[in-house]
Amino acid sequence: MSAADAAYLIPVPEPELTPDELIARAVAMRPMLRERQAETEERTFYGEDVHERFKEAGFYRTLQPRKFGGYEFGVDVFYRLVTELARGCPSTGWCFTLGSSHVLNVASFYEESAQAEMFGPDGHFVCASRGTSGTAERVDGGWLVKGKWDYLSGSPYSTHIHIAVDLPEDEFGEDAIGMAVIPADQYTRLDDWRGMLGMKGSGSHSVVVDGAVIPEGWVTTTYLGAVEVEQTIGGQIHNNSMYAAPVFAVLTATLTSIAHGIVRAALDDYAEGMHTKTMKMPPYELRAHNPELQQVYGRALSVTDAAEAVILRASSLYHQYAQEGFEGGERFSAEKDLRIAAMLVQGSQLLVQAMDDLMRTAGSTAARDGTRMQRYWRDMTVFRGHVGNLAWERWAKQNGAWQLGIHDDLGTSGF
Repeated sequence: MSAADAAYLIPVPEPELTPDELIARAVAMRPMLRERQAETEERTFYGEDVHERFKEAGFYRTLQPRKFGGYEFGVDVFYRLVTELARGCPSTGWCFTLGSSHVLNVASFYEESAQAEMFGPDGHFVCASRGTSGTAERVDGGWLVKGKWDYLSGSPYSTHIHIAVDLPEDEFGEDAIGMAVIPADQYTRLDDWRGMLGMKGSGSHSVVVDGAVIPEGWVTTTYLGAVEVEQTIGGQIHNNSMYAAPVFAVLTATLTSIAHGIVRAALDDYAEGMHTKTMKMPPYELRAHNPELQQVYGRALSVTDAAEAVILRASSLYHQYAQEGFEGGERFSAEKDLRIAAMLVQGSQLLVQAMDDLMRTAGSTAARDGTRMQRYWRDMTVFRGHVGNLAWERWAKQNGAWQLGIHDDLGTSGF
């Protein structure tokens, strides 16, 4: 271990924890999360005691570098974790995921000394992120950041936020955008995440930064949508290719994993109803014995399995491309990042199809307020309206153009 490593090393809470043990903890929490869905929606985020259980279980440290107290598991492990939490409560899955996945950005893009400051003395780190811009200007001691950012999913338990800022034109040129990290004591979270159709408990509040002063190294000129592997420094800091790669596809995969968890939860609820409810027309058999409903359930299950295969393949490609670039081979380009993301959005379309089929045939009682199936449908409806899913045709077009060697004017930040 180098002297620099020793200076920054934060002990890992459970050094021998395995990925399977981590996932088992999430599976064990599913019944509790399911029972508290309505409460989570009313609060607009999961409870403090749930947050403490997540901390104790090590969930927030899944992608975090071991040097700074994390488990440094692969993105495939994180996607499995997200699915299980969302299967218990979609809102909780969303709030957790968008608060904990951005540790990958920080570990990849920021200098080691800045990371050491951000992860702090104990390594607990949660960081909501948003790509719309505020402003950053140089002042004595660092940067002055101002602005308001909406849709900061995961902000209720964030120790920091990672937000886009317009950089000074005289220094960086016209329309230059960077990313700033702001600690929780320098921003205000608004209680404005109410009145939504779905994802009511996702903690997607707005945040106001009214003149935060942050150190020089807490602003990076690397923007989320414009990353080539050569621009990341985290791989060398942590000796892990996962921190030397673009992050756009990872964000897409986390969202698809949430949708995967929603449909798995809907399948659970649907199967329960199949064995407890009877048809409303002769021969008044259990729904489980009806051939048409058997077909609907079987098709939704196979479509969901296909979407899961897409997620797992995406994680495999991500690590493969990252390792190849890290070892000096073909770089992990924005084209590759987009190709994975576009594949994942197609997986999301499969999950939307499965949810529609289940809701359409679940019976009128499933549409009542307070039922889980109605909640899953509402949550999936909001998911499918996320900007990432709305742009799926555009991404498909750009992906096709790039793979054909035609780089259009969208550039690497067009997605």
